[in-house]
Amino acid sequence: MKFLNEDQIQALSRDSNKGSTWSPQTVKQALQIKFSCGTSGYETLRKLGYPLPANRILARRLQGLKFLPGILTDVVDLLKTKAEGMQDIEKDCVLLLNEMEICQGYELDRAEDVALGEQHCLKIQKNRLAMPSCSWWGALTSVGSK
Repeated sequence: MKFLNEDQIQALSRDSNKGSTWSPQTVKQALQIKFSCGTSGYETLRKLGYPLPANRILARRLQGLKFLPGILTDVVDLLKTKAEGMQDIEKDCVLLLNEMEICQGYELDRAEDVALGEQHCLKIQKNRLAMPSCSWWGALTSVGSK
């Protein structure tokens, strides 16, 4: 059973992890560990010598994430990992939407150079819950349930 990535094995042979280049897989695993056991648990593992990126590295990598419209499966996976270590009372959540309008058509996201697909018209009014939010609620509650 292999639980360390190549960059982590290389980090074990160095005196310090400063200047290390961490692979996306290692960063993803480190974030899963941090979300599962919290910052203090993560720092304890680092102090014990586990080859993990520093908190600042994780924060920098998260800052670079691009979010396009649609279901963010990577985020849902992280939420699932976080929810697995929570008690039922801690899994309660609310999805709050303020006024927004989604219209049918195509748009070009110039920053990402991506054409965004056709959307069906839907208006969500303040203080009203619409079907898309219900489906998100279902996705979030199924993430937290066992």
